[in-house]
Parts: sequence; C-alpha cells; structure tokens
Amino acid sequence: IMNSTDELNHFISSVLELTKVESNRVTLNLVSKDLNQLIENVLTRLKTQCASHSIQIETDLEPLFPIRLDSSLIEKVLTNLIDNAVKYSSEGKKVIVRTRDTGTHVEVSVIDE
Repeated sequence: IMNSTDELNHFISSVLELTKVESNRVTLNLVSKDLNQLIENVLTRLKTQCASHSIQIETDLEPLFPIRLDSSLIEKVLTNLIDNAVKYSSEGKKVIVRTRDTGTHVEVSVIDE
C-alpha cells in the first residue's frame, strides 16, 4: 500500500508539473551549474534502486563548462529518465548516462538495454 501510495503521489506530482509547463506558468530559476555534477547527484540518490534491480550504471560525462539552467527542473527530468531506464531494464543490464558538448548546445543521453 505504501509503495502504491508513493507511486500515485509521484504520478500526480508529475502531472501537475507537466500542466504547469504546458500552460507556460513555470518560472525558471536559471543559475550557472555543472550539469555533470547534477547527474552525479541523481545517480547517488538512485544507487539503492539500481542495486536492487542489479542494474549497472555507467557514465560517460564529457567535461563541460557550467551552464545556465534550472537545477531543480533538470534534476527532476534526469531522475525521471534514469529511474525509468532502471525500472524497465532486465536484471544484470546496464544504463549509460552520457553528456556531450556539441558546440551549440549540451546533449544528455540515457541509454538502456
């Protein structure tokens, strides 16, 4: 019951966030941050979940300059992407998180098997 309640709460929060974004009522709090560090923070929080699913996380983080972003919003997006990759991967598989500087923007990839 507790797990179902947590999942439902997470789902409702996600829907509310999406509604805010779609209605253009999101106020971005842009600050200069290290995107790779945000990714490492998310991976640290998800470490137990990865271990319980026997999922190996591999990172390929290209050195990046700090960029202006809304760290709270980006952390939510990263958490959602990585969490889904872990949930829907078979045991013993790996998830790769990669960053690249393309010269005009930063690309983040979450690759699962």
